[in-house]
Amino acid sequence: MKYNRKSCALEFKTEIEEQLNVRVEEDGDIFMTKWLFDNIVTIQFSDESFLRFMYASVVSLADNKILIMTEHCGYHVFAVCDEDQLQVTKQQGIEVLANESVT
Repeated sequence: MKYNRKSCALEFKTEIEEQLNVRVEEDGDIFMTKWLFDNIVTIQFSDESFLRFMYASVVSLADNKILIMTEHCGYHVFAVCDEDQLQVTKQQGIEVLANESVT
């Protein structure tokens, strides 16, 4: 399924609201009281390939999936396995989450 920001926000409304402490409006807009997109999110896959998103936030979803929300590059859903690692770092270089299994 192809996601745009609003359809993605509506489909994963509960997870986004609970994990990021924001409100998703009925039209899919996200009401933020704090800036969400101040992280560097890196997914290291078991085959040593990786993805890195600047100005992003991450949300855990059911069925071994994660949602990466970015400021300018859209929202992306990835299926991950037990060997994959997730690292979240603040733009200022402060590590928030490191070497955590994604699932």
